[in-house]
Amino acid sequence: MLNKNFLIIVLFIFFLSISLNSEIIEVSKLTKELKPFSYSRDLFAPKQTKKEVIKNVIKNKQEEIKVKQEKIKARDEELFDNIIYEGFVLRINNKTVLLNINGDYITGKIGDTILDEIGIVDISSKKIQIEIKGKKYNINLKADENEDK
Repeated sequence: MLNKNFLIIVLFIFFLSISLNSEIIEVSKLTKELKPFSYSRDLFAPKQTKKEVIKNVIKNKQEEIKVKQEKIKARDEELFDNIIYEGFVLRINNKTVLLNINGDYITGKIGDTILDEIGIVDISSKKIQIEIKGKKYNINLKADENEDK
């Protein structure tokens, strides 16, 4: 019984000391000195009105948009360059096309979307018409390309 009371007292003192330490830490956070507010300006920079600043910001944003659009266009063209029309299979009046995209062989029918970007618009024996983000491209059959060279 004596040991039990002793253990309770020790635990009580331990938890009391932890709570007091946390209070001391919290109070010390409140007593920190704050840095005074300061504002600096480059004296040698030309003065700009609000309109000029807004124009510069708009100009920078337009340049960023142009760069992004050029990157997207280059990526679409690179995707188009990596598509090879290998041939088609005729199944009960349905043509299934066989495409080689970056070394992967993929099949599809008219109206299918491949790789979430490439839509098959038309399939003929000599060429295929695909659509990438609204732009239509014609790809000739691989055998016909070799004969032209």
